[in-house]
Amino acid sequence: MATGNHTKAINEDAAMASLLHDNQSLVKGDTLVDVIKCEKDPQNHMLRWGIASETALRQLQGAMLKLRITTTSGKVKSTTFMTFQLTLPHALDGFFMDIPAGLHGLLEERLLFETLQRLEPRFLWGMYTSVSATTGLAGSRYRIHFLGSEIPSTMLLDGRMVEEFIFRGRCLRVYGQGWFFRDKRLARLDLDAAAANITPATPSTPPAPSTTSPPASSAKPAKRQKTTTKDSNEWTDVRRKQPAVSTVPHAVHTHGRPWASPNAFAALHERWTFGHAVHRATHSGVSFETIIPEPTPLASAPVHSTTGEYVTCPKPLKGKISHVEVPLDDLIAELHSLETKSSAAVLNHAPVVEAAVLGSDVSLATLVNSGRVDSICTFMGRHPEDFGIQLHRLFADDRPTFELLIRQRLLHRWLRATWGGSASFDQLYTKSFGHKMTRDSVVELFRALQHSDTLEPIVTATDDGDELSLSRVDLELVVALAEVLVAAHSPLYFSSDAAVVLTTGTATEAIPTHRGNRSLSAATMLAVLMTTHMGEELWRIMDTMFDGDDDMSRVLAHLADIYESEYVDLASIGNVCWDQKSGHIVVSTEPSADSAVAMATSTMTPGVGVGTYTLYTNDLRATTDAPDHRRHCGVASFFHKAMPGYGSLAHLAQYDVPGRYLLARTEWSGLPWLTSLGVVDVWRQLHPHTKLYSGPGRVNRLDYLFVSEELSSQLNPTAKYGPNAYGGDHLTHTVTLSESPTTATKGYWRLPRELLADPNIRQAITMEATTLLDRMRADADLNHGAMWYGWLKRMRRQLIKCHRLHTESTKAHLQHLYLRLAATKRAMESHGDHDILMADVVAAQLAYDTAKAEHCQYARDRQFDFHANSNERGTSHFFRRPLGTKVPINYVTVDGSMVSDEPTVQSTFTSHWRSIMTAPRDDARPDNDRRRAVLEALTKRLDMADRESLDQPITASELCDAMKTMNPAKSPGPDGWSAGFFQVAPEVFSELLLLVFNYQLTHHGSLLPHQRRSAITLLHKSGDRGLPGNYRPISLMPVEVKVLSRAMAFRLAQYAPQLIHPTQAG
Repeated sequence: MATGNHTKAINEDAAMASLLHDNQSLVKGDTLVDVIKCEKDPQNHMLRWGIASETALRQLQGAMLKLRITTTSGKVKSTTFMTFQLTLPHALDGFFMDIPAGLHGLLEERLLFETLQRLEPRFLWGMYTSVSATTGLAGSRYRIHFLGSEIPSTMLLDGRMVEEFIFRGRCLRVYGQGWFFRDKRLARLDLDAAAANITPATPSTPPAPSTTSPPASSAKPAKRQKTTTKDSNEWTDVRRKQPAVSTVPHAVHTHGRPWASPNAFAALHERWTFGHAVHRATHSGVSFETIIPEPTPLASAPVHSTTGEYVTCPKPLKGKISHVEVPLDDLIAELHSLETKSSAAVLNHAPVVEAAVLGSDVSLATLVNSGRVDSICTFMGRHPEDFGIQLHRLFADDRPTFELLIRQRLLHRWLRATWGGSASFDQLYTKSFGHKMTRDSVVELFRALQHSDTLEPIVTATDDGDELSLSRVDLELVVALAEVLVAAHSPLYFSSDAAVVLTTGTATEAIPTHRGNRSLSAATMLAVLMTTHMGEELWRIMDTMFDGDDDMSRVLAHLADIYESEYVDLASIGNVCWDQKSGHIVVSTEPSADSAVAMATSTMTPGVGVGTYTLYTNDLRATTDAPDHRRHCGVASFFHKAMPGYGSLAHLAQYDVPGRYLLARTEWSGLPWLTSLGVVDVWRQLHPHTKLYSGPGRVNRLDYLFVSEELSSQLNPTAKYGPNAYGGDHLTHTVTLSESPTTATKGYWRLPRELLADPNIRQAITMEATTLLDRMRADADLNHGAMWYGWLKRMRRQLIKCHRLHTESTKAHLQHLYLRLAATKRAMESHGDHDILMADVVAAQLAYDTAKAEHCQYARDRQFDFHANSNERGTSHFFRRPLGTKVPINYVTVDGSMVSDEPTVQSTFTSHWRSIMTAPRDDARPDNDRRRAVLEALTKRLDMADRESLDQPITASELCDAMKTMNPAKSPGPDGWSAGFFQVAPEVFSELLLLVFNYQLTHHGSLLPHQRRSAITLLHKSGDRGLPGNYRPISLMPVEVKVLSRAMAFRLAQYAPQLIHPTQAG
């Protein structure tokens, strides 16, 4: 689990507790129970988890798990949830070193491999960190990997990590993982001396200069120090026309200095040769031959050493294939053991065949007819001679059962490559196909596979131009047949990884089994069949068996022709497996999780030739035959067939600039460039099946926001499209990233402004308000507060309905014409003579299209008018501030700790501002003596007439004046009524509010409940966002209360100059 910069602050015990407690909703509890260990790896910035079961490992692979992370900011400690991905360990996850300048070609890469293999046994692999998936071009940064996470001892000089390589006469800057030295004194390692087999003197860092600084024992080596002496390794400036200064030449290549990297195959071939002998035994008229391997050690002195050399071999482990690093010496020991077993097999061959002929405890035909595939694997592995005799007997006497056996073996290989070897074959077959296996079901399955679109045939052409086509199912049947034959006729060879590696000279791929020996993949079996002497024996056996079978002979002939044409690389045609999502047998070009690909550190030359690469050149000297005019200073473009659009490549020579510019054109569909960028379309991930069009005319989705894949996986993204508030013809696209998921709460209703622009609605509001005022004036004993509150509720329901009708009315005419067109079409379909009603359909269609075009044109005209009248003419509107973005409050700081629990955040912020916005219920009455002392200190007082004027009741005219001066576009309170609503009829509403205020003051002494409610919007000022005090509250009160307070403020403003100093404000 990669935890990055948070690794240092993580406590292992706390991380284990958080994993088990905080992820119950994400992962099943019985799965989390199998997580038994947590280990922190600060150097690689990750946590290593120990998992006890294979089932939990599969379920947790790739899972996003939450951990509590404690961070310290000054003296404040905060705790928050962070999400990390759990991944399986990889062979290249250990220590690495980067060479930013890169290497010069394949030759230098080979030499570097050889040198590092000699110098450091833990050296594993080297490659460029970025390679284009389209063109195959690599970046400049080259990375070398080592086994394990510790720094290799050879990469440490005097306890300091190597920071520079001397390689081929050049100084290559090197940055190791966790590189921490930042001074100019570089630790250099001479790789040229190691490459030439010269024992170099142990290099060390240059000594620190003699200064007045403290002794070296107390100085920190990583701190910059001012030096007064010149570095002995400092480079020398070389300038032209100064022959006195010369550069150091490159190291001269000497004979005996190997430039090619040693590999496992070369080391094995120079020590062993592999042959075989065919031994035939006959008893009671039954003859059976066994191909016994004959590995022979060579006496010549080897060139390549095997000390410290490893190769990865597939080994079965608990129903899976694991990559095991096997030393070459162990493979050589296996060949010695195989030599001893072969000698014993020669002596025991005849007695074993005789015992198999005389009697067998197992009937192969019975196992095949009953579908016991796993038992067949056990029988084949334990008694290969007995299995082989019954196999050939089935072929001769019961051909349908023999074909059923080969098909069962092929299904076994496909399902094991998908699911592994943990479960039985019967369970896997039922899990994949939904029913138990029978003879009829197998026959029907292979009949359907012959016409399946998911298994494309292998097609190539001969030198004569004829096309060769081989069904993929036929190829797989040949592979399954070859595997059965080699397991029966040469069991020692089939079960030996060292024998397969030595004879094929390639890495091996394996498939796990539930019982018996492991299977070999299609690529490995084809390598055995087509490239080894053992394969020649298998061809001989198959030719003998199918002599006279035209169909099988054609399949074998086509397979041989395809291999000899070298047009198709049979070793890279992919693996056939079961696709769980589609429910079909498919070809996968990627190795499955249950098949192992053995990777050896060897140099492989990729296939080249016509159809594999394309090279376009633009060279001024391309047609020059003179030997002194070599082709150089030109332009070339190099393409591989794996590049998308390779088939439609074209060189546009008419646009070339000689020697400087070359243009090639191609087309393809897909988004490989997007994958290489490491970004994702968040909206499409959240809405995989939704069709939405945001572009002009709503015919396509042109608006995208791409986010880093790692960022979107660690945070909680939300994405949406909304109407364009700026008058544009595109929908607005918004993507929000937050550390914790935000729950969108529904806001309160607000009166739409466009309703108040309708004169009919304004007139209706005025009439309703006048009627209510007459009812209140008619009876003073009525509850004016309840009447006002009920009237507002009824008006809100009516206005909501009006807004819905107003929205629908813009397209009502279009909807009417569309329904008319649909009715005309139905009438024409039900009528016998279509020609009579065709004119009506055409007329209805024309009317609908015309109205739709006019509607679209009207919308475009409105947008144009908006831009012309606002953006183009109004400078303030053009330079207006963009709409603000609401930032949710996701955490709260409680006692120095960060808490992200949503109920806790809401309750903490609410209680904090409730204590400020409301008066305490148990508030004590003010002290009269202290109040009197304050009043006696005042020097300015109002006269009696002004006091009486201030104490007069509020009048309707004051409320009306306050109402008219309010901004109608201001945000309303929780009731949703804006100032523009009351300004429709300010004289009437001022009378209504006066009656309501007087009634509440007389009978209740307080305002109505909805008038005493306000919405609080918090604006962050500065500091920690988790502290409620770091926000400024903006209170959105009902307009009714604002009218009352505004009228009182206007009255006080008349007498304020008599009480405050002229320079005082506020």
